[in-house]
Amino acid sequence: LIRMDLQLLTPDKSLTLPEVDSVTATTPDGEIGILKNHIPLLTPVTVSMLKVKQARQRTQAFAVMGGVLY
Repeated sequence: LIRMDLQLLTPDKSLTLPEVDSVTATTPDGEIGILKNHIPLLTPVTVSMLKVKQARQRTQAFAVMGGVLY
């Protein structure tokens, strides 16, 4: 499985998660899953939980108060 690095940005700080298998986010059109080498994407993210699956670890969830996914 090909992995990617994920960077979460907030007004106060940033967090980098290495070797991410997948990211699941909620957009105004519904829930989407993102894998490495996904098509170019720019979409708003709604208030929800962002789910991140990392290599050899369980899924982590982050509270999202809206934003943009690209």
